[in-house]
Amino acid sequence: MERRAFLRSLVHTGASFGLLAGCGHEHGTSLRGQGSISPAHLSGLLSGRPPKGMEDCPRNWNTNAWARVCSATHSSLLRIAIVGDTHIGEADPHYGKGRYEQALREIGEVNPPDVVFHLGDHHTTGAASEIRQVLHIMANSTVPVIAVVGNHELYDSAGRRNANWAFGPEDNYFDWDACRFVLLNNAVPLRDPSKKAPYAAYSGFSEPQLNWLARVISDAKRRRMYVFLFSHVTPRCHHQNHNIGQVFDYSYSFPVLYNYDPRRFYKLVGEYDKIAVCAYGHQHLYKAETINGALHVVAGGMGKINSDAAKRDPGGAFLRAWQPHYVELLFDQGNGDYSLDLFTVGSRQPDPAFHLEGHAGA
Repeated sequence: MERRAFLRSLVHTGASFGLLAGCGHEHGTSLRGQGSISPAHLSGLLSGRPPKGMEDCPRNWNTNAWARVCSATHSSLLRIAIVGDTHIGEADPHYGKGRYEQALREIGEVNPPDVVFHLGDHHTTGAASEIRQVLHIMANSTVPVIAVVGNHELYDSAGRRNANWAFGPEDNYFDWDACRFVLLNNAVPLRDPSKKAPYAAYSGFSEPQLNWLARVISDAKRRRMYVFLFSHVTPRCHHQNHNIGQVFDYSYSFPVLYNYDPRRFYKLVGEYDKIAVCAYGHQHLYKAETINGALHVVAGGMGKINSDAAKRDPGGAFLRAWQPHYVELLFDQGNGDYSLDLFTVGSRQPDPAFHLEGHAGA
């Protein structure tokens, strides 16, 4: 189907979940604490009324995109591209519509993957006009794009409603053969009670979310499925055996306080030997580390270059990881082997300094 016709069809179909019958999809209802969602927000979502400015925009983008994934022919070798933090609407030249379009174009032309996961911060303010640009870009991608929400989608109730309408449930999962792909929102901005700063922290994973995640993982374990987790904000942990918090502690970057203890999340991930990848954005860089057999990746690389990091490693591999980039994961469902590569936008070639190979559950 021509891409413009596909976008029009989304507007008219209303993104029915019935589209996914028979393609291995299961829908996981969001169990986020409702204290951060206003009754008006819930009422608007449940009534099916589109937010202002979104009347002719498609609803539940992720459901329809996953239908495209399922309708294609695949082998046991999955190819997944991961991007993050495109910030459509930002005036900074390192952000923007053109760079995102270029990245998706390159992804579709050079060893096209089966699916692209965007890790959040698609746009800047959450305005309907920005969401419309994001939907247009994704509709013109030759590869289906799945959207995770980031803090820039959630700064106010209007932006959150727009994102919920456009992308679908914030916490969700999709099944595909022997793999389960889980989306989790951990990026709700929390206001600073002292009012010294607009926002003091991001929400992290709530107890209801983690209870839901435990059931999702337990069901996948029963089916012996590989699990892939996608969230926006990098968890922080200072437990000696889970030192990803120290490795990912970029205190010289934008300082954000994480007001929750992520050890239960790491415990859930560590208890199942078929957790394949946990991917996060938010930090505008690339970093990967294996913990308890699971690959944890920060891939917020469509964001702007951080000048402090550039000073730390002028001309080196670390600096190249701060250039606008995306990553591609090649995963073998048969044996759990994977390889991960970083592509700088415009290069069309993987950077050998960041090539990584491993095995899920190793």
